[in-house]
Amino acid sequence: MRAIFNFISSLIVLYVIFFGIWNSAIDLKIELFHFGNMNIVPLQIDFIYLVGVIFLLGIIAGFIWASGLFLPMHKKMKEYQKRIEKAGISSEEDASRVAVLEAKIETLETALKNAIDTQA
Repeated sequence: MRAIFNFISSLIVLYVIFFGIWNSAIDLKIELFHFGNMNIVPLQIDFIYLVGVIFLLGIIAGFIWASGLFLPMHKKMKEYQKRIEKAGISSEEDASRVAVLEAKIETLETALKNAIDTQA
């Protein structure tokens, strides 16, 4: 699935580059501020630069959106790992307790055998 997304994103990047180069000769006149009859010279920018800026803003917006999804998931993952580690530690403690109890049982069995043998 990741390979498909990488392929699609590569196609989009190539399309934006091709689209920008194909229309690179176009000049755009953009008026940022219009004050009635005042003769303000509009901002003149090449189309390829405008496409590049819009593309970069889209990448930044996508990164912010994806990190907004990723950070809570990452936090939940860390909490889950801590719970798993605590469960692992408690299971190791339980295993060591079982080993100690088994050793005590063996000691008591041998002591019982010795007591029975001495009485018989």
